[in-house]
Amino acid sequence: MMWILLTASVEVKVGGTLYSYMFFWQNVLNDTSSYSDNHYYVHADISVDARFEDNVRLYTMMGLWGTFGMHPITGDGIEGFRDLHLLTGWIEVDRFMGSPIGVSIGKHRILYGGNGLVAFDGGEDGAWGVKVFHRGEKVEGEAFAYRVVEGGGTGFIGAGDPAGIEPDMNLYGLSVKYRPSFGQVELLAMAREYGGNLPVWLFAGLNGKGVKSLDYQMGFAYLTGRMAPDTSVSAYAFEAIFSYSFGNSRAGFGAVGFSGGEATSSGGRVTIKTYENALQGPYTYGFYKWWVGFGPAHLLRTPYGFALVGSGSIMQNSLNMDLYLSRRFSTEYGPVDIRLDFWKYNRFYVPSGSNDMGYEIAFLITHDYRGVFTYGFTVGYWKPGAYFSNTPDQIGGYFFFYKSF
Repeated sequence: MMWILLTASVEVKVGGTLYSYMFFWQNVLNDTSSYSDNHYYVHADISVDARFEDNVRLYTMMGLWGTFGMHPITGDGIEGFRDLHLLTGWIEVDRFMGSPIGVSIGKHRILYGGNGLVAFDGGEDGAWGVKVFHRGEKVEGEAFAYRVVEGGGTGFIGAGDPAGIEPDMNLYGLSVKYRPSFGQVELLAMAREYGGNLPVWLFAGLNGKGVKSLDYQMGFAYLTGRMAPDTSVSAYAFEAIFSYSFGNSRAGFGAVGFSGGEATSSGGRVTIKTYENALQGPYTYGFYKWWVGFGPAHLLRTPYGFALVGSGSIMQNSLNMDLYLSRRFSTEYGPVDIRLDFWKYNRFYVPSGSNDMGYEIAFLITHDYRGVFTYGFTVGYWKPGAYFSNTPDQIGGYFFFYKSF
């Protein structure tokens, strides 16, 4: 391997990204319980992609990021930049020894199950592991094994506090993607090993283009297995996102749900019904509005509300529906996109009381300035439902800036 790298011709590409978000949220129409806060988030990275002869590729990305103001997850005060370190980096050999099989070893990004219904690492750090893959015109297959923690910066995987992530957690899985004429079918099986427990996620998804200008993405995930020595799980999640284009405009509908329910007990064994992401990471909703999660005000209801798919988050385990209309305008300074959303939030299950989490109206404007950089602004007005008894209305949103090269 080293001889190939030293003697082969090489094509090298250098790239990078820089982006920043300034988040804000504010209780409104209730002076007796006013609350507001803000923070901003910065990310910078630089990457080197080297392609050698004999189907060998070496990729590395160094970067750093930081949260300033109130931390959106832990609620702590001013944070700062994380140390500069390897975010992702791997060596890949395709068509290994003339076969249709390839292998990749190193630190990889994790995004599985449609828009991350099963596992998403939060968007910053990867996880150390190995992938064996097959890439064909119609079929792609991948078998993988990751060591999630104990990999340098991988303590920051997901959106949680790295101090709260236990060591020796591993992910194993098999993914198959098939591309018929009508789109792409995705099948996934993933297991998480920790402390002798082995919950399993099964996922089936379909995405593509339908008649004329209809795009669709659908997925269903089922979680089963043992979460603890005396605790099992039987839970599910789904996503269904449709959009239709007409001219420079687009209309869409999305429905996303995460099961929750009363635990049952039989023979001294408890079965829970609450769905969680394999990495406790955020669900992306197709990277809605350039950020993870749902509407901006609902997303930022508290400093801890980044729409985490997990049992510890009151913002999830619910049914969320979105209706939107967007339009693109061409200007001499580059394209401008605007989008208007109406969100409805509900919980699947509550022990008592109302499952109505309210509704939100959100607005987004994005400008790609002559292909040089992109910036934008989004704001949402959220009217909490009876589930959040006596919670005042919320305004939340963020400004963002993005540059890549």
